[in-house]
Amino acid sequence: MSPAPTRSHAQISILLLTMSTFVIGTAEFVVMGILPDVAADLSISIPKAGWLTGSGLHVGDQ
Repeated sequence: MSPAPTRSHAQISILLLTMSTFVIGTAEFVVMGILPDVAADLSISIPKAGWLTGSGLHVGDQ
């Protein structure tokens, strides 16, 4: 049986979870702000470009 995590491990875990949530949220909001430009640059519709916020770079597939 492994030893119980110390308080410092819990604090590090909470910090990493907080930072990860901030980065993911910020990345999605940045893409939403420039969505019309991204759609125009990729020559696709805005709704199709909206998939960038959650699915990665698969919007180029026809």
